[in-house]
Amino acid sequence: MWDLTTGTPHGEPITGHTDTVHAVACTVLDGRPVAVTGGTNRTVRVWDLTTGAPRGEPLTGHTDWVNAVACTVLDGRPVAVTGGADGTVRVWDLTTGTPHGESLTGHDGWVWGVACTVLDGRPVAVTGSDDGTVRVWDLTVRAPHGEPLTGHTDTVTAVACTVLEGRPVVATASDDRTVRLWDLTTGASLGVLNGHSRVYAVACTELNGRPVAVTGGVDAMVRVWDLTTGAPRGEPLTGHSGWENAVACTVVDGRPVAVTGGGDRTVRVWDLTTGTPVGEPLTGHTGTVTAVACTVVDGRPVAVTGGADRTVRVWDLTTGTPVGEPLTGHTDTVTAVACTVLNGRPIAVISNRFIGALRMWDLTTGTPYGPPLTGHTDTVRAVVCTVLNGRPRGHRQ
Repeated sequence: MWDLTTGTPHGEPITGHTDTVHAVACTVLDGRPVAVTGGTNRTVRVWDLTTGAPRGEPLTGHTDWVNAVACTVLDGRPVAVTGGADGTVRVWDLTTGTPHGESLTGHDGWVWGVACTVLDGRPVAVTGSDDGTVRVWDLTVRAPHGEPLTGHTDTVTAVACTVLEGRPVVATASDDRTVRLWDLTTGASLGVLNGHSRVYAVACTELNGRPVAVTGGVDAMVRVWDLTTGAPRGEPLTGHSGWENAVACTVVDGRPVAVTGGGDRTVRVWDLTTGTPVGEPLTGHTGTVTAVACTVVDGRPVAVTGGADRTVRVWDLTTGTPVGEPLTGHTDTVTAVACTVLNGRPIAVISNRFIGALRMWDLTTGTPYGPPLTGHTDTVRAVVCTVLNGRPRGHRQ
């Protein structure tokens, strides 16, 4: 954990796992914020984020890697739901540190994704597996809810739950190069989002009051999907001559736009209402654009991009021009960008390949904000920001 106000670690590194940590989820236990983690050492651990200390003993029971963790409430008690390479889904009472009933079995392969939601007033878990199926589990009775959801022809790699027109739905992604939408009430398919050869980037926003997903991938096309109908919205947005590695959504002059970065070294802005480019491509990067985030600086919408050229660039989305000079000092490819506000100032948090450190930049002045955040010993591929005890924190993986 990192205190973004001071730019220093928040306590000591949280240690105890003896191998790779694959999954992290956060919740509240007895009024205190906790993290629940799982990894290749087959254990689930609960950490008190205020003290950085373990809360109880490791939760054991999985006989292979723990790949996914989600948290919810069951019978008024906080629980964690975990999926593993042993093909099982397990539910843990976080108050007592004990299993909540028997493991949920039925998948014929590794469980890679877990998400929790409420269906007909009852908490359920939705899981995806190597066996290509999506399963819904009633956590109250610890039994399957209906038949498996079938249609994917390869590993289901990720699961996310949302509400669409007042109905609970789940979106699942697979190595079969599709994203599928399912109605959790009926178990019926709501459509298949396909067209990409492989999807590398996804962002969600609203367009004319309807939820949409914006995706980019290997085929150098940006696609917009109407999540209500599951159908493409208009033609693919073409212009990049290389892979789209990153997508972010924002609003410029009252219109929803998507900002994409690609292997062709350009950043492009797309008007999602008309499906057309906004201005010319933003050029300046001399290597693949690998990360994009959007924020506001001095009341103007900006995009912050990072690339294989080891630079971070800030772009005024209203004028399509650079804001200041590139932010330099990174010693390898920029792998992730996140934006937040510290002490009333817009800040970008940047990670590098292989270095294992984060750098923070004051976007108003274009200067570093505090020293690098160090501790990881390998590539940091993802960064998100949140608030803990009223203070902004950064989380990275």
